[in-house]
Amino acid sequence: MIKVAIITEGFKKTGYGHITRCLSLYQGLDKSIFAPLLVVNGDKGAEELLNKSNYRIFDWLIHGEPALDLLNSYDIAIIDSYLAKENFYKMVLKKVSIPVYIDDNKRIIYPAGIIINGTIGSEHFNYPRKEKNSEKGRKEYLLGSNFIPLRKEFWVTSDRKIKKEVKTILITFGGQDLKNLSPKVLKMLQKEFPNTKKIVVAGGGATNLKTLEKLKDNKTEIHSVVSAAKMRSLMKKSDLAISAAGQTLYELASTGTPTIAVIVADNQKNNVKGWIKNSFLTNEFQFEDKDLLKSIKHEIDMLSDTDLRVLLSCSGMRNVDGQGVERIVARLKEKYFEKEELCFRKAMEEDSKNLFDLSNEPIVRENSINPAPIKWEYHQEWFSKRIKDKNYLLLLALDKDEKLAGQIKYDIEKNNAVVGISISPDHRGKGYASKMLIKSASILKELKPDTNLIIAYIKEENISSIKSFEKSGYQLIGKEIINDNEYLKYIYEF
Repeated sequence: MIKVAIITEGFKKTGYGHITRCLSLYQGLDKSIFAPLLVVNGDKGAEELLNKSNYRIFDWLIHGEPALDLLNSYDIAIIDSYLAKENFYKMVLKKVSIPVYIDDNKRIIYPAGIIINGTIGSEHFNYPRKEKNSEKGRKEYLLGSNFIPLRKEFWVTSDRKIKKEVKTILITFGGQDLKNLSPKVLKMLQKEFPNTKKIVVAGGGATNLKTLEKLKDNKTEIHSVVSAAKMRSLMKKSDLAISAAGQTLYELASTGTPTIAVIVADNQKNNVKGWIKNSFLTNEFQFEDKDLLKSIKHEIDMLSDTDLRVLLSCSGMRNVDGQGVERIVARLKEKYFEKEELCFRKAMEEDSKNLFDLSNEPIVRENSINPAPIKWEYHQEWFSKRIKDKNYLLLLALDKDEKLAGQIKYDIEKNNAVVGISISPDHRGKGYASKMLIKSASILKELKPDTNLIIAYIKEENISSIKSFEKSGYQLIGKEIINDNEYLKYIYEF
């Protein structure tokens, strides 16, 4: 597996926007050849958001050393933080081969690595383009709304029909609504647009839910802690949205929902400026504006123009196609294989047929301890048991196209493991065997730290296999008779 640590933070008092964004990346990475882990400095609210993912919660700002030690076994580290200091980024650079930094507003001078900024128009930000880091390569930039990470429910876009009249307005100011804008906006809408349906979404961290419930009338729906799928549905059924100008703004754009955006934090200013320039928003609103509610009312009146809402909707969907996560994941995969030829993952049920074919390949059978052809029924039973067996590790080696390069298996008993390896026909003669043996041994040790010794049994005439094992650090200690046949016995000691 390509191991990815995603390092971020989130608290009720400051919001969970970073976590939401990192969960989007996690969803894209949590498949196939990647093995993501979320490392979060957060509170109980953060943990509730993470409950279906692979995560660890601790204050990595204060306890930086454990976080950095964790990265020793990782290939990629993604940092999405407003709190991490420059020195932390530099230390991460020394730990992983592919460091990635999520940025919004050129917060710091980042060291070498991949800088991702999905803000609309960020491709025009004045980032340093030619600066070279003598320690570890150059900076690479993935900029603009093509790289905005959205939750998986927003990865697929669909046509949007704009109604002639604004009959439903969505109000959403984030999980916490830190500026307490939802009740104020709702009151204004109830007074100025009494016949319009209002849908209010209050997050789990919102403290104004009771106030909103008291304001509820027969034209008002109040939703608390909605799923991403439900949120997308509410956006699609609304004719207009009034929203904070953070990550939700990009989800609204992807659904083609005409929006009035209110800036509630400094890091949202670039979003609004970029969206005005790209014709998804018409005006800028700040939460502290003296006449904010009056201005929003005027904006709603202006957006009664159907043609204007069609323009805004089309501009949003044109700039956010939902494929940001896919583009980021594709680049990380490409970057990994610029340095590595193979990646590894545990075998899964769907791999059974491919491994059956490889195991029955003539050269593989010829060099096996049991050379007889394997029957499909036997293989199915054996394979299903082995992938569930805690004392058996069956790894696949995959190339950059995720094609099977070979398999390597460890039968573990107490502190010892017996290894077996086979290479796919199309991947022989490339030196993959020794690379597989070296990398898989480190994976075995990580998963089974008590393992001290690996044993290999090799036929004396299998010269290519002998060379691969010796190149990988295995030592010949003698011979052993198995099934009336003599084998060379090699060992690898940790």
